[in-house]
Amino acid sequence: MLENNSTITKIGRGFFYFSVFFIIYFLENLTMTDNKDSETTTDSEFAKKAAAYIEPILKHLDTEDVIVEKDKITELFVTLWEYEGGEKLDAATQRLTILALFMYTAHNVLEDYNIRIDRARQYITHALQEWLKPEMEKAIADEKASTNPFKAFVDSNQSNFDDTFRWEHFMP
Repeated sequence: MLENNSTITKIGRGFFYFSVFFIIYFLENLTMTDNKDSETTTDSEFAKKAAAYIEPILKHLDTEDVIVEKDKITELFVTLWEYEGGEKLDAATQRLTILALFMYTAHNVLEDYNIRIDRARQYITHALQEWLKPEMEKAIADEKASTNPFKAFVDSNQSNFDDTFRWEHFMP
């Protein structure tokens, strides 16, 4: 049996420490990749096009007295948009993906600023309401101008409902 202070034991411990150091160093280098060539850098055309989807909603995001860097929301949105393959989706799925990613990214970034979930949800809901306000006002004006507002509502929204909630989303 070898003693704890023998040369072989010291070499064995040294090799163990060296291998642990090497593994940690190697893993850190793998995670610290340079994003200069990535498509998701904020300068790329892809990033600008993806950010254009969220900017109209983001301009309505008001967090009252907390100053939030909206660029962080945009950067996270662009990364997730690329991951989801947003450009390849059909129009209805793309719209739902934009809304879902906006809500997700806004919640995550607002949480970084210590804004509680209920307050964040109020800010996000308000931004979405303000973004949809022109569409809603136009639809309401058309319904009021109609002789039968209920029929006008059903006729104008049935196609929206069918486009948004297709059976492919409910069937396995």
